[in-house]
Amino acid sequence: PPRSTLFPYTTLFRSNSTVRNNLKLPSFTSMIELDLLKLLNHAKAVSYTKLSNYPFVEQDVCFKVASDLIYEDLYNLLNAELLKLVNNSHVTLSPIDIFQRDDDRTNKQITFRLRISSYERTLISSEVNELINALGIAAKQKFNAEII
Repeated sequence: PPRSTLFPYTTLFRSNSTVRNNLKLPSFTSMIELDLLKLLNHAKAVSYTKLSNYPFVEQDVCFKVASDLIYEDLYNLLNAELLKLVNNSHVTLSPIDIFQRDDDRTNKQITFRLRISSYERTLISSEVNELINALGIAAKQKFNAEII
């Protein structure tokens, strides 16, 4: 049976008529054999992130940036700033939207969703606003971006 070059731990073959008849399979059926032990040897460990007992705060943040700014550059900056600013909390930053208006070809808007929950206490909106302001300052300094 031929081995797949895309999936080295598999064997792909067509079923013979006896197998198809016994299993009541259609004639166009193919089968695949997986070597699970080899796959498990190459599996990556799954890391567990403890969830907070306290409620999360979720807020969308939109940045007006130059149209030639690459989304990933802004995302990496914001993530790095979050790592520096936030301790003992679970934080996620997710992309929401990239939009460019027809009447403004020099700028675009990139929107992220910030979701944060502390492992120690319930956060208040002023703390989250300070964090978002700090992200805005970093984005302004590096990319001349502004929160809108």
